[in-house]
Amino acid sequence: MEILEYDDLDPMSVFRFNMLALDLPLTPEYVAHLRRTDPRPLACFALYAVEKDRVLAQAGLLRFPMMSVEGHEDVGAVWALAAHPQFAGPGVVSRLLEEAHTRLRVAGLRFSMPVTDRY
Repeated sequence: MEILEYDDLDPMSVFRFNMLALDLPLTPEYVAHLRRTDPRPLACFALYAVEKDRVLAQAGLLRFPMMSVEGHEDVGAVWALAAHPQFAGPGVVSRLLEEAHTRLRVAGLRFSMPVTDRY
């Protein structure tokens, strides 16, 4: 298994994975729109656990501006975390989250949080 960034994958494999796992139409056009209009995604946009060209799991990475008692601080966030039910064996999501947190630390973010919604 390897961990790849969004731009390293066939966007249609990411689209199919997202439709299966989240019912989210993450088309290349929508990703381009988010990158253009939303300042929160990190440059890699999302990370993917991949094996034999099959997407096993994904974690989107964001930067959120927050206020703390010490003042302004950006906080890392993981969104659209999902795993393929057939192929995500033990440790796949753990390995993906380890890499996600490494990327957030490299981006200078000390804290992270999950981003969830009603779905």
